[in-house]
Amino acid sequence: MTLLHITTERLVLKPHTQNSLVWLNTTFNNPEEDYFNGDDPPRESPEPLEVTQKLLDRILNRPPDADIIDYAIHKKGH
Repeated sequence: MTLLHITTERLVLKPHTQNSLVWLNTTFNNPEEDYFNGDDPPRESPEPLEVTQKLLDRILNRPPDADIIDYAIHKKGH
């Protein structure tokens, strides 16, 4: 399956890569960030990078016929 980059006037949606690790970890550990991950409520303590890596590994290794697509959302020009 080829995943597309979706571009709007202000946003770019594209598949996660290994380079998403630090950004995901920072986002998951920032109580001010708005995100939906379908998991538990915000954590009492910071999520270690290793835990985020396990999640990212699952995302990056989903089978091509999986019924879910995970995209990273970026502001255009950033």
